[in-house]
Amino acid sequence: MTDNNIILEMFMSIKKDLEDLKILAGKIISPEYQENKTKVPSSPKNYSRYRFNGKEYGKSRLVLAVIQKYMQDNSHLSAKELQETFKPVLQGSFGTVRTLDFVKEKNYGGKLKRYFDAPEEIIKTATVECVVCTQWAMHNIDNFINHAERLGYTIEKIED
Repeated sequence: MTDNNIILEMFMSIKKDLEDLKILAGKIISPEYQENKTKVPSSPKNYSRYRFNGKEYGKSRLVLAVIQKYMQDNSHLSAKELQETFKPVLQGSFGTVRTLDFVKEKNYGGKLKRYFDAPEEIIKTATVECVVCTQWAMHNIDNFINHAERLGYTIEKIED
C-alpha cells in the first residue's frame, strides 16, 4: 500500500467519524425528519399526553413504551440493530437508545438521570442492555411519533 493510499484511507476514516459525531450531536437531520420538525414551543413545559396500546403516557414514557413494545415484537435484535432502528437523530444530543455501558462510561452528571434505568425499564437486547432517553420535548417527540407510525405503531395524541 502506498503512502498516498494510507493517507486517503486515514482521511476517509476521519471524515466518517466526523459525520457520525455530527449526527450524534443532532446537528444533521435527515430530510425525512427535517420536514416533520417543529419549533420549540415558547412555553417551557408541555404536558401533552398520548395513547399507545390502550394506555396513556407523557412524552418520555411514550418513547419507552414504544421501544419496549418494539423489542417485545423483535426480541432477536442486537443493541446495534435497535439503535439503527431508533437513530440518535430522533432525540438529539443524548440519543434515543444507548447501551447501558456507554451511558455509564460517559457518566452523564454522575447519574443516569437522563435515561430510564429502573430494572423494569432497561431494554434487554440479544447482545447487551440498553437504556432509553428521558429527554423529550415538542421539537423532537413529533419526529419520534412519525417514525413509530412508519414502523406500524398507532399513537393518538390526547387533547390537552
